[in-house]
Amino acid sequence: MKEHLPRLSGQDWIIVVWHEGLPIDLPNRYIRKIAPKNFDWEDEGCQVKHRQATILSHRLPFSQDMFLLGPMRRTYNEVKNALGGTPDLVWTVTLSSAILWNWFDSRELINTPFFLQEHSNPLSMHLNKKYKLKAARSLVKRMKKVIVVAERQIQEFTDLSEGYNCEVISNPVDPTFLKNTITTPTNKSIIYVGRLSWEKGLQRLIMASRLILKKEPLLKVNIVGYGELEQELRQMVSDYQLESVVNFMGPKTADEIAFILGENEIFVLPSYYENCPVSLLEAQVKGVPCLVTNNGASEKVLLTGNGISLDDDGSGKQLAEGVRRLLNQSREYNRKEIRQRALKKFAPAVFAENFYSSFKEVMG
Repeated sequence: MKEHLPRLSGQDWIIVVWHEGLPIDLPNRYIRKIAPKNFDWEDEGCQVKHRQATILSHRLPFSQDMFLLGPMRRTYNEVKNALGGTPDLVWTVTLSSAILWNWFDSRELINTPFFLQEHSNPLSMHLNKKYKLKAARSLVKRMKKVIVVAERQIQEFTDLSEGYNCEVISNPVDPTFLKNTITTPTNKSIIYVGRLSWEKGLQRLIMASRLILKKEPLLKVNIVGYGELEQELRQMVSDYQLESVVNFMGPKTADEIAFILGENEIFVLPSYYENCPVSLLEAQVKGVPCLVTNNGASEKVLLTGNGISLDDDGSGKQLAEGVRRLLNQSREYNRKEIRQRALKKFAPAVFAENFYSSFKEVMG
């Protein structure tokens, strides 16, 4: 992203990421009576730092030299000293961090313009406490904007308060997916990339695979990723005697995913819930025909001409019919055209341009 953002006053942008919690974190430490979160976790094989509400994910196209990591300070003077001056803009990445920054900002009378970029699903998961719901509604008085990745999230925020200024900016793909060449697979194979969790609908993909196999005996199903549902899914594959068909590939790096996507005939995302699934963007940038189940978001991220979307009742029958249809039609899709349509929407430069427009809007 750094190379795509215009320079300001002859200087490059620096994104300062505090990973020691927010200043004077009283809501968590005293009101909620819990200690601040502090742990590392693995996201598809890559270590991610998580502290309070700040997440750095390998899936965002940021140059790491753009980040200045450091402990959060407890007073505004300490914040300014750490930055070398007043920040031009504060970018909060979850509703929780926006609420806490708003509290700190108003307490210290900083009046630094700030905005929220919200990825969470769904918003209601953050608002199960009355004090938090009240705090979220009060954000509209000071917070300039909310950037979301799915249209459904706009409704969630406007239901909270009509005063929210919302904009959809799609997730970008990792630059790795721009470097790889387009390839044409030679076998009947489908691929899924993502977490192995309930909302991803992998149970119905496995049920669909058993049905597809009756007419496509050479079918191969490749599943990339890991998660809490892995053992249950492996048992399901064993029960259906699909061990020779379904291949659990585990977590992979961006380079590996880019290569594997190109080796498969189609990409399938059978999710019950999504906002802006990054693996669907990556598959399109790789030129792979895609099939998604309708869930209010995936079908809106799948660009016209890049595949098909369908309803499935959970049995896998409709999904099986759709997969068979797309497998048979996959050679009719021009992979270079799929890629070009996706690049116009999901390339890092497009993401940076959209974000920079929002930066300017928020800063006034």
